[in-house]
Order: sequence, then C-alpha cells, then structure tokens
Amino acid sequence: LDASTTLPRHFQDYSRTSPLHLGLSRGGRPKVLELLLKAGYAAGKAMPRLSDGRSPLLHLTKLADAQAAGHIASPERRVRLAKLLIAYGADLDMADNKGWTPLHTAAEFGAVDLTSLLIENGARLNLVDKKGLTALHWAAMCARVGGAECIVALVAAGADTSIATNKGVLAEHWAANDAVLLALQGKPL
Repeated sequence: LDASTTLPRHFQDYSRTSPLHLGLSRGGRPKVLELLLKAGYAAGKAMPRLSDGRSPLLHLTKLADAQAAGHIASPERRVRLAKLLIAYGADLDMADNKGWTPLHTAAEFGAVDLTSLLIENGARLNLVDKKGLTALHWAAMCARVGGAECIVALVAAGADTSIATNKGVLAEHWAANDAVLLALQGKPL
C-alpha cells in the first residue's frame, strides 16, 4: 500500500468495520492511517461508520478509555491520529446513534488532550446527545483522571453551564455529588 494505491471509498467488512476503524483499534499507526487517507479513503462526512454510527474520529475518542488499560496508542499518538483525521476533513460534530460526538466521549473519559484539540479545532461545545447530555455533563458525571481538566477546558471555551439534561440535571449536580462523597469520606473538598 502506498499513496498511489486506489481503495474503494467506503470499504467495510461484514461488521461494517473499515480499515480506518480497525487500524485505530489496533494501536493506531500514524503512517498507516496517513497512507489510507492519502490513498483517498473517505474523509469528512463520507467517512465510513460502524454499525453504531461511530466515525473514525469518534471511534478514536471512545478508545481513550481503553488506553488507560494500555490497549491502544499512547495519549501522544492518539492526538497525532486525531490531528490526521481532522486534517483530512473529519467532522468534529458527527454523532453516533446515541447522539454522542467525539467531544462527548473525550470529555467522558477525561482525555483532556483530545478535548482541548477538538475545542481548538471548532467542535461545538453545547451539542446534546439523545438524553440531553453535553460534553460538560459527561465530564462532570464521569470525572476520572483528567475530568476536572476537561471541565475547566470546556467552561473556559464557553460551554453553557445552564443546559439541563432531559431529566433536568445540570452538570453542577454531579459536581455536588462528588463534593458530598468527599465530605462523607472525610477528604478535603
């Protein structure tokens, strides 16, 4: 495979997995991804999607959770891969079947590197998923390592803190729960 190789723009196997998705799942090699993209593999809105609606960029951000267990690329490689996908026209706001965007999942998993990159490249901050949750809700609800940094990045970029979910929950409700838990455990707030 080289840059002159022509590939079908929408090639996917029986499970709708494309070479881009597969390559990202298997540790993500930037040179391989770049060759696929240079060979004309679909970018932007034409990028292939998994059966659950995940674009390659959304797939990469969802794999951020697996990275904590050492299953995929390092955070540095993850950012490099995301930059490649963005450079080739990946839609930053393309949602899956649940309404999740790359920003939702990056924030959910506390991937401040990806969250910041998506914000810098113009991801829409206040998109809601099918349950009415924004990236800020996910960052607050799933505050893991990096969660606080994601919240700071989102708020600094202008995320609307007054958006309530379909059940009327604000991001600050989850923050309050965390403070109560810390207080109950006798830990400093």
